[in-house]
Amino acid sequence: MVAWLEEVAEHAPTFIGWQGAVLSSEESFTEPCLMIAARSPWFSHPEWDEQLHLRVTLSSEYLPPFAHELDHSPAWAEAGEVSAAWLDFPVTQADLRELRAQWAAQVQRFPVRDPSRTPCR
Repeated sequence: MVAWLEEVAEHAPTFIGWQGAVLSSEESFTEPCLMIAARSPWFSHPEWDEQLHLRVTLSSEYLPPFAHELDHSPAWAEAGEVSAAWLDFPVTQADLRELRAQWAAQVQRFPVRDPSRTPCR
């Protein structure tokens, strides 16, 4: 996640200035009940001149009880139920760098597993 955020921050000007169809880069986790995507703004708006959007998509058991109130695609609906929903967060390149730094600081609190060590018996 840290490396992905760094890459998105590095290429933020490309996302922000993209014209035409939506430009997107995404990462998914946990069988993809959780997905995060960096997306170019889908239409021009003066407040978004220096921003791209992070879209957090939740599905299956990660859906909140208020999922029907969030944006969702009718193509994902089965039997009248929302199977995935998303939240969009407008961010600047500086916001992405700060988010990456915060995420990296949190990760440092947990040791990396050393695959060369054999488990205790």
